[in-house]
Amino acid sequence: MADMFAPLVAQLKANPKTIVFTEGNDPRILEAASKLLAEGVLKVVMVGNEAECKAAAAAGNFDISAAEIIDPEKLRRFRRDGEHHGRAAQGQADR
Repeated sequence: MADMFAPLVAQLKANPKTIVFTEGNDPRILEAASKLLAEGVLKVVMVGNEAECKAAAAAGNFDISAAEIIDPEKLRRFRRDGEHHGRAAQGQADR
């Protein structure tokens, strides 16, 4: 059975694609991410609180150190701050 997937695995390793997991602290997701990262088959992006994702991974003994973790709350703050600074630069901060 493993031989059946060998060409696909070789193709993915040669040109890794990215997979995004939206439930970054779920043990099932962490296990899958850990396996994919260990195989070098896909680039992994996890969405969630970085500290929570890392703590859950450590609790399950999953290595996700090569994963990119995106915290949506930080993105919201970054976007809000950027919009405020953009308006301030245009003289519209108080409007």
